[in-house]
Amino acid sequence: MPSCKITMNSTFEDVDKTVEQVLVFVNKRCGISDHHIEFITNFVLRELLNNAVEHGNGLTEEKKVTCEVSYVDKMLHLDIADEGSGFDIREILERQSQEAIDGTRGRGIEMIRRIGFVLDSAGNHITAHLNMDSMKK
Repeated sequence: MPSCKITMNSTFEDVDKTVEQVLVFVNKRCGISDHHIEFITNFVLRELLNNAVEHGNGLTEEKKVTCEVSYVDKMLHLDIADEGSGFDIREILERQSQEAIDGTRGRGIEMIRRIGFVLDSAGNHITAHLNMDSMKK
């Protein structure tokens, strides 16, 4: 089971670096070189990491965000944890499904779900799961 774990500071610069490292891992270690998968992984990971930095850790650079990526049985798992107080994903999904996705904020989690990721959360930890078979063209 290929896996990669990165701990980063709460900066958007570190988000960029982490996403870059994860995309290399997904390509080289997991053998996933599909450009569509790369694009959606990039988008989803940025959204989750940006949320952790901004909302979870309140843009406090010293607070850490942990990103763990694994690939098991054609399932890509993105696990993100921050040092914040956490949130209830059901509440967010309910609110977002009732609102239009044309606003400038608050639409990321719903978009991730619509792409095909299954989301689980517990406190300050969120996991996004993607079944690669569902991405076949």
